[in-house]
Amino acid sequence: MTVLKGIDISSYQRGFSLSATKPGFVIVKATEGLGLVDRCCDRFVQDAIRLGIPFGYYHFARSNDAASEAAYFYNKTKNYVGKGIPVLDFEVLNSNCWLETWCKTFYQLSGVKPWVYMSSDYINNRGYGTPWVKSNCGLWLAGYPRTYTSYPDASCPYKHAGWTLAAWQFTSSLAVSGMNVDGDFFYGDREAWNAYAGSSNSSGSGSSSDSLVPGSALDLATDVIKGHYGTGQARRAALGSRYDEVQAKVNDLYAKANKVIKGSYGNGTNRKDALGNEYSIVQYIVNNMLK
Repeated sequence: MTVLKGIDISSYQRGFSLSATKPGFVIVKATEGLGLVDRCCDRFVQDAIRLGIPFGYYHFARSNDAASEAAYFYNKTKNYVGKGIPVLDFEVLNSNCWLETWCKTFYQLSGVKPWVYMSSDYINNRGYGTPWVKSNCGLWLAGYPRTYTSYPDASCPYKHAGWTLAAWQFTSSLAVSGMNVDGDFFYGDREAWNAYAGSSNSSGSGSSSDSLVPGSALDLATDVIKGHYGTGQARRAALGSRYDEVQAKVNDLYAKANKVIKGSYGNGTNRKDALGNEYSIVQYIVNNMLK
């Protein structure tokens, strides 16, 4: 297998020169949370484009609404879509639902499936990664078996069951042009890199389908009510072509909750029987309304 040797950088390495070093690829920090754009991102990206260096760009996750963070990343980096690989840098203890929602929302908006950057500990000890994320998003695994200052053997020693290993960050101490930077391997050639970048599908917001958001209308409406799909445009983007169907179900469930409060569904077993498989989420709404 072809392996490319690369680096990842941010404004912490603001004096770094891609033209002097010409790595096999570079991944740069783009955004963080809902309010930070890395001040060196566009300079690094434009240098990479000018020099013909394959590039990626990442969002550092915080604990805001997942769909809103994905939309923020897309809106700040949409000019890079189809040119470089988008990445979610997942280093916070958010839920697997958060992880999947972010990835699906970005895919819905851009038409490109992002990589996920995650430590070996998150994968092997904390159980992060849903079936959808594992089967659709390349893994950029972070794991440092020792303090490497140069490129070692490219064989990644860490387990990653169920994932497609796209890249391995093996050190934060790679010595390049008098600086310490993160060192990485990419498991593929330039053609494989371009495929991850979605270079044939760069128009954005055009490749989604109902299969992107699986589940019944009730299940999806339940997730919406519990806050997993954001609000406004972020929710619309995350649900795609299923938005109207799911939103109608949300509205129906709230209407039933109002009827419960007015006594229309009785109490106890009578209420459970009347509401059937909608009982749990309707009662959840009722409880929150009455707080």
